[in-house]
Amino acid sequence: MEALNENFTRISDKEFEQAVLGCLLSDTEAITEAMTSGLNAEDFSTPAFRLIFNAVQEIYDSGSMAAVGDVVDILRKRGQLESAGGEEYIKSFPGFAGVKANLGYYTRTLKVCPPVEIDNRVKADDYFKSGQAHCEKGEYELAIADYSEAIKLYPDNDYYYKFRGITYIEKGDYDLAIADSSEAIRLKPNDVSTYIVRGFAYFQKQDYDSAIENYNEAIRHDPNYVSGYQFRCHVYNAKGYYDLAITDYNEVIRLEPYNARAYIDRGIAYCQKQDYDSAIENFTEAISLDFNNASGYYFRGIAYRAKGDRNKAGEDIAKAKELGYELQ
Repeated sequence: MEALNENFTRISDKEFEQAVLGCLLSDTEAITEAMTSGLNAEDFSTPAFRLIFNAVQEIYDSGSMAAVGDVVDILRKRGQLESAGGEEYIKSFPGFAGVKANLGYYTRTLKVCPPVEIDNRVKADDYFKSGQAHCEKGEYELAIADYSEAIKLYPDNDYYYKFRGITYIEKGDYDLAIADSSEAIRLKPNDVSTYIVRGFAYFQKQDYDSAIENYNEAIRHDPNYVSGYQFRCHVYNAKGYYDLAITDYNEVIRLEPYNARAYIDRGIAYCQKQDYDSAIENFTEAISLDFNNASGYYFRGIAYRAKGDRNKAGEDIAKAKELGYELQ
């Protein structure tokens, strides 16, 4: 399940708020988006951030767009500059503008978690982090208990359901994983990674059609989402739809042309079709990308053996063993 865990991260409440202010101080479209969403100073938990937001809002209400220097000037005139963290601190906020694409998510998070709930948010996040730590140690029951406490304190956080769902998959409780990922999708229907989690749970149940539906949905939301194609390939292979699997591997390679694993997987699909020449081409490409790719040598050796070229097969399989591949 490492593939499901590796791309999921959770940022803190402070970082959420810094992300919003960073966008507002560096992008004119972001200001309009935030102001029209109904965001206001009371949505921020940190007093300094409320002061900064009020200054941005005053500039916006005057018909202008807030630049950092203008915000600093207003706060200085109000005698609030030091309370807001000082000039240099405020100038650092545009550094958070890299998350502008997620502005809508961040502002929604602030809106659904007003300051009166901050204590619960902090406690919930502590349970969440504890759950992650337990999960990394393989302590799945303890992880689930912590995620469940986080959900009690903050039931509108899709991350908590998603990660509890991942942990249920680790335990083999696929129906519970599907229930949790479905709740996460209800809370955040555009999170493509959660469709992957739910799809994987269906895959483990051998409900391949439902798995494909979820991977299709992930790809529909983001046609360049590599994991959607990668996981869908596995289902197509399991169903014996090798041509469809190869089509998806083509997309993975288009998006990640240096992905050696994708060439190996496409080569294996060609082997299943008994197209050994195409398979060998793919394994060779994988090896060219990584000369120490033991899997590439092993599977190329298998393809050579299927073609009757025992000399090349023996050389490749011996090389795979030398590189540490455990022969099957």
